[in-house]
Amino acid sequence: KIRMDQLGRLTYLQLYVVMRSSQNPDISRLDRCRATVFDALKGEYDKLALDVVFTHDPRWVDVSVGTDVVNSRGEDREEAP
Repeated sequence: KIRMDQLGRLTYLQLYVVMRSSQNPDISRLDRCRATVFDALKGEYDKLALDVVFTHDPRWVDVSVGTDVVNSRGEDREEAP
């Protein structure tokens, strides 16, 4: 998921990447991914603030963007009455 806000002249972009549980890249590889995304976008936005969030659990993506309660598989669940 991508969330983007314009705050004055600053463009704030959050990119959420859900990885398979079998993927366990090291921090250096994730930083290279962030750098690739930033380099691809910096020419489009004069003042770019970028967060790239990596997770195995899709519920963190949903919670971070204000989606209703989800289970650990990222599916909506019903609240108990």
